[in-house]
Amino acid sequence: MTMIYFQGWYGFGRTGVLRSIAEVLPSMKPYPPELRFDRTIYIDCSRWKSKRVMQRKIAEELKLDNETMASFDKQDEEDDFSGVDICSRDAILNVSAAISRILSQSRFLMVFLNGSDDEIPLSTFGIADYFDCVVIWTWSRMFLTVMDVSYLDSINRKIKEGRYTDLFIYGYLDPDKFSSSEFGALFREEAATIVGRCPCLQNIDLEIVADCCLYGFLMYYHNKQNTNEFVWPAHASNYWTCDGIIQGARALEVSNALHPEVSFECRSYELKRVVEMLKMDPKAPFLLLEDDNKFVYSNSNRPYRWVFAISNDTIEEAMQTKMASASSIFLATQMYSGGLLGIPDGFFEQCSSLCVLVLSCCAFNFVSPPFLHCQTLKFIGLDRCKSNSTVELQGKWACLQNLRVIDLRYTDWVEIFHEEKMELMTNQLMEVNIEGVRCSQLTSQLKKRLPCLERLRIINPQNEAETSSSSTDINDIFVDKTDLQLLDLSGNKEMKNLPTSISNAGQLKVLILDGCDALEDVVVPNRLPSSLRSFSFDGYGSAAPSRASTIELPLQSCRPVRRGMIRMKDVKTSVISLEGCTQLDNLFLRGLPNLVERDLSGCAIKVLDFGTMVTDVPCLKRLFLLGCEHLRAIRWGRSRLLELLCIDTRPARKVLGCARPSLAVDHKYFRLQVNSANGIVHESLHVHDDSACRHALAAENWCYLRWCRVERSSNLDVVFPQGADEDGRLEIIWASDLLKAHCIWSRGIKSSDGYLQSLQHLHLRSCPSLRFALPMALPSFPSLETLHIIHCGDLRHIFVPDTEFQSTSIEFPKLTTIHLHDLPSLRQICEAVAMVAPALETIRIRGCWSLRRLPRSQGKQKPAIEVEKDVWDALEWDGVDAGHHPSLYQPPQHSRYYKNKRMPRGTLLG
Repeated sequence: MTMIYFQGWYGFGRTGVLRSIAEVLPSMKPYPPELRFDRTIYIDCSRWKSKRVMQRKIAEELKLDNETMASFDKQDEEDDFSGVDICSRDAILNVSAAISRILSQSRFLMVFLNGSDDEIPLSTFGIADYFDCVVIWTWSRMFLTVMDVSYLDSINRKIKEGRYTDLFIYGYLDPDKFSSSEFGALFREEAATIVGRCPCLQNIDLEIVADCCLYGFLMYYHNKQNTNEFVWPAHASNYWTCDGIIQGARALEVSNALHPEVSFECRSYELKRVVEMLKMDPKAPFLLLEDDNKFVYSNSNRPYRWVFAISNDTIEEAMQTKMASASSIFLATQMYSGGLLGIPDGFFEQCSSLCVLVLSCCAFNFVSPPFLHCQTLKFIGLDRCKSNSTVELQGKWACLQNLRVIDLRYTDWVEIFHEEKMELMTNQLMEVNIEGVRCSQLTSQLKKRLPCLERLRIINPQNEAETSSSSTDINDIFVDKTDLQLLDLSGNKEMKNLPTSISNAGQLKVLILDGCDALEDVVVPNRLPSSLRSFSFDGYGSAAPSRASTIELPLQSCRPVRRGMIRMKDVKTSVISLEGCTQLDNLFLRGLPNLVERDLSGCAIKVLDFGTMVTDVPCLKRLFLLGCEHLRAIRWGRSRLLELLCIDTRPARKVLGCARPSLAVDHKYFRLQVNSANGIVHESLHVHDDSACRHALAAENWCYLRWCRVERSSNLDVVFPQGADEDGRLEIIWASDLLKAHCIWSRGIKSSDGYLQSLQHLHLRSCPSLRFALPMALPSFPSLETLHIIHCGDLRHIFVPDTEFQSTSIEFPKLTTIHLHDLPSLRQICEAVAMVAPALETIRIRGCWSLRRLPRSQGKQKPAIEVEKDVWDALEWDGVDAGHHPSLYQPPQHSRYYKNKRMPRGTLLG
């Protein structure tokens, strides 16, 4: 194997070049001998998830058989139940073996885009070092990377430390030294990489994707230069659709799929040099103007599609001509300059094609804005703008007739939400975002208006005096918002209750309540919409201004840092009910010190993680997970004690609406009801009707478990798997109708100090595959009183020695009752050791035809015994001196139940 790393030109062009190699090389004829390969494997893991996902991509490339491919789903399901993080899931051995068998017989080329932080050893996936192959790879997470020499050196050092790569290749030419055509060709190849990995982009023209990427790159540069907070990712997909780059019925779907793929990582100096080179192209569709105006060329008067301008406090009239043909205009002044960029009345009147307008730190007439007559306008974004006039000019508000998106950040433009203007926007407006401004004008006019509204964000609103009708207005604003998909009310510190009409938003997918400190309960009378998929309530405050127009929660990197518990006490919320949200699978709760009850009944969550999804909720007492049929595991993080935990993974339709268990005040211990769930560390456990999981409990310390009942779980292999442990509190084990279980507790006790020292009752019924019940790790079961086992056809011994058990006898000082029924394979209760039970009172045995030994009874009272005569006569004894003799038992009572003799074929029963 030869491993080659390709860095591109300081990071630029590396993914595009590798993709071209994988695409062009197989069709090259004639082959140079050194480039003759039997197959080419292209693996794009730019969006890294895990080694297993990478292995699946390799398997798909090789077209492995269905049985092998099924291993992925099977192991993923097993890992779901075991609580293994997706990012920690490793390659599967039998799949690696299948990959190895195929690739060992051919010479191949592998091209690999690595989105992880580490160099990946391919032997993990079945690609051995001695294979006849060439592997070309690169690190790739961003769409476009332009770095400096120090970054190149750091990559080189990292690869040398990994010791897997044989050759390091990079381009010596700086990206800004390319011609515009050369840069554009590599840029389009980078865009083609995105198209190749996104299924919904397969039929989209590459030039459209490349234009979207270029638009994003220019926005990235513009925001780097003007340092304002109107970051481009907040509206990437909106810009592309409103500007007309992406059109058609699938425009929103395509833009949302493209949005997370377009990201950048560039050093400022290198970025500026690249942009300067691009601006030299006479065919460039954009104009970039900065405050010193040094980029004014002879061709600058030609039409431009996109204009990005930064100025301190003035704007020249000559700019009107340059902007006349623009479809997108971004004007800004530097935030640190302290001044505002004044825009004259009617400044944009000549912009007959203007679709996107973003003004940052500008001043204009709010009563008659300079874009008043721009009837093609679809997007208005205002960041920290102010009004500089109150003179109303003549003319209709044509700019509102086709408007789709309004975004106001700390711009108190209340005129836009007057009744007559809302009527103009009724049929087109799809998104409204306001932050740091008064919102009463908007909320009072929302009722029965803007029926097409899909996304609404009211973030950190300014406090206003509450009127008598304000609460009614707020409660009714969502009555007709049947298309609403995202609602973000972050930072509404005066809101005490959610609007009751939110139940009417039948398409709602995302609800964000970060920083809503005064909210008492997240409960509405008719439940939140069942369509809800994502929910966030962060007590530490609202996320940084990087809002995304796609349906998603804020990124973790944008959330506020953890703050002190004293400040957290301001968050009043005590109850959160998401009951009936049957599509909810994305949840984030943090910093809620007064939260007592949480109801997730009916939700689609697979893994509930108290380390990442739910944190800093110290007073949580009640948790309901009824009807959560997708639930696989609960990761508790730090140990917590609940008063009431109810889990039922039967379908929601069978569970929701039933009465919930109540908690009496005088209960010392809570009762846990669990139906088909894993990983719960509490005192009582009832698992039943589970056909999915292989073991009921996780391999961990069940330190609080006192009562365990498992029944009707057809695929259960073991109740307590290897590695499970308990601290001597477990009192009752009850298992029934476990068709495949081979034992109750696996051998290999992790810590035997308290193992089953409090066990009082063992009840087993109808477990036909059971070979043994419990391993013996200590020389006694000091608390066991009852042994009751029925209908376990394969059971040979009830207790077997654990791996390190060395005693020759085991004591049961409190065992009084043994009931064994229909155990035809049972030879003795304890394998290979003497069983001593001095307190034994009653033994009932029926249908145990292979039984050969009974316990030693050395107590003052002879135990009563009921057993078939055939079985009694076949028993083996150690003698009176050993305390093991028939005379030490009462005379046996022989039942009339006998083993059926096999009848010859054709026998007639009369």
